[in-house]
Amino acid sequence: MSKKLYLLYGLIFLGVLFLSNISAVNTCWVETNAATCTQNSGYTIMHVSDTTNAHGELASQSNYAKVVCCNFGNGGTTCSTNLDSITDEPANKFLGLYSPTNAHIENPGIVKQYINYNYNACYSGLESCSTIPTGSNCNSGDLLEVAYMSDYTNAHIESPALSSHNYGTKICCTVT
Repeated sequence: MSKKLYLLYGLIFLGVLFLSNISAVNTCWVETNAATCTQNSGYTIMHVSDTTNAHGELASQSNYAKVVCCNFGNGGTTCSTNLDSITDEPANKFLGLYSPTNAHIENPGIVKQYINYNYNACYSGLESCSTIPTGSNCNSGDLLEVAYMSDYTNAHIESPALSSHNYGTKICCTVT
């Protein structure tokens, strides 16, 4: 074989190698437990009581087996010291919780002086989270559906991966 053919095969090999390292589409879903989330190349960002009509708890808690799992970021659930320019809350906050466990949730995009819930669920791979009506599309560009919620505050949470949704509001975030 000629040197040009070896060069061509080498370039094809490098191209395939490069493409195989590009990650899959960013997504979040509810998994049966944290171990299964990890086995499926995900990170636990919070725990939930079920896939729909659920209460939530911070990732640091362990009262619920089911977890919201995301396949991007680095697994960090510490709230950022960088503040969102609109809400004056941590930039990586994706929702508010009434308490650390067995909690109703609140819209992450509420301006600080109107916040009812004092526990922030944060994730290193997300920022600039807000809510939009279910009929709107947030899966464009760097935006991602993280969860659905039953209302803007005092709400239950639902998995974004269900085939149909019971709630009219979704949480959309920028993937960092």
